[in-house]
Amino acid sequence: MRNLTKKQILYDFDLENDDLVKNKNIFLNMKFKKESLTYNLYPTSIIGCGKNILVKSDNKEILEKLKNEFGDFPSEWFFEYENIYKIDKIIGKYGQKIVNYGPVFEPNKNFKKIEGPYIFEKIDLKNAEKYRKYKFVFDFDDPYFNSKFAYAYYDDKKLIGLGSFSKNSKYFWEFSCQKFSKDPKYKKIMAYMLNNMTYEILKNNKEIMPITASQFSHIDSMNLSINAGYRLAFTFMSIDRK
Repeated sequence: MRNLTKKQILYDFDLENDDLVKNKNIFLNMKFKKESLTYNLYPTSIIGCGKNILVKSDNKEILEKLKNEFGDFPSEWFFEYENIYKIDKIIGKYGQKIVNYGPVFEPNKNFKKIEGPYIFEKIDLKNAEKYRKYKFVFDFDDPYFNSKFAYAYYDDKKLIGLGSFSKNSKYFWEFSCQKFSKDPKYKKIMAYMLNNMTYEILKNNKEIMPITASQFSHIDSMNLSINAGYRLAFTFMSIDRK
C-alpha cells in the first residue's frame, strides 16, 4: 500500500501507523470523520487492507457483535460470502444494511507513464460549460467533491473520450470516465488517459493520491485500472441505516 493510501485509511479510522499490526482486526466505536473516503461516510464501515480488517461503527452493540464474530478471523478470507451473510444478519437486527461493497485501486509503486498514440487535451475546468452535461464524469457544483483535473480526447472535432479526477477525501482524488466510440482503434484509449492523468497528478501533487473504485462484477473497469498501471489497494464495505 502506498504511503498516502495508508495515511488516508489511518485518518478515517483515527489510528496511528503503529496500530496496523499484522493479522490484527481492529474494531472502533466512532462516528465518521468529514474528510473520510466517501465509502466510509456511513454509520458503519469496514475496510480490508492487507493483514488488517478495520471496522468502525457509531453503534456500540453492532460493533460488539461484529467483534465477537470476527475478532480473530483471517483478514485474507474476511470478505467471503458466508461472512457477508453473517454481517448482513447482525446489522439488520439494528436497522442497518450493506449499501456498497467493492475494490479500490491505487497506482503501482513503480508507476510509469505509458507513451501512446494519443494527444490528450487538458480541460480548463474554470471554463468548461460545454462539459456540464456529462454528469457521470464531472462535478462542477459540489463545493467539496468537485472535479479537480480533466482530460478530453478528440479525433479531429469528434469527442471520443473524457476523464476526470474529483476530490474524494482528504488525500484521494477519484477517477471517472466516459468513452463515446466503440471503434476498435480506440480500444485502449481510456487506459492511456488514466495513466497519463495519474502521472501528472503524482508529479505535481505530493499530497494527493489518485485512486479508482469499482465493483467486483465490473471486469472492464478493473482491467482498465490494471492496464493503466494500478493495483488493488483495499476492499471497502459501506453500511447505512435502513
